[in-house]
Amino acid sequence: RPAFARACFCLAAVAAVAAEPVKPVGPLLDGLRNGCASGLATVCAKAMLQPFDTIKTLQQANTGKLPQGMLQTATTLVNDRGAVSLYRGLGVALLGSVPAMSVYFAVYQSCKRTLHAYPRLSGQPMLVVVLSAAFANTFAATLRVPCELVKQRLQAGGYAPP
Repeated sequence: RPAFARACFCLAAVAAVAAEPVKPVGPLLDGLRNGCASGLATVCAKAMLQPFDTIKTLQQANTGKLPQGMLQTATTLVNDRGAVSLYRGLGVALLGSVPAMSVYFAVYQSCKRTLHAYPRLSGQPMLVVVLSAAFANTFAATLRVPCELVKQRLQAGGYAPP
């Protein structure tokens, strides 16, 4: 679709501009900037990977109605239901993933700053990163996992050829 290609091009242009060095700002603006960047990156990644995720989910839930191979499954799905069926569940995936990634980065940065302040951990940068990522992923998963479940049910949704 031309509109999708245009949107991807615009997002790539925004990403190129965002990659330029930025002046340090306060923690609130920095968090907002990181949240917007992570949200934009999540939308791009989910939109590009959704067809593969849909095919994977259908193959895992395969009840013998679909061919075994990835390409054959994609061809069957597109022929039976149209190309848009590859994006089934994308809205729910974005509903959970965009806020989850924003929460992840906000919690990660906050934990990292806080843990670096502890004298025992200041000499252990790898431990600080691991602990920060663990805390952040725990919080983000509370938003992401329920939406993933709904998305997978929409994708698998009792596939039967028309």
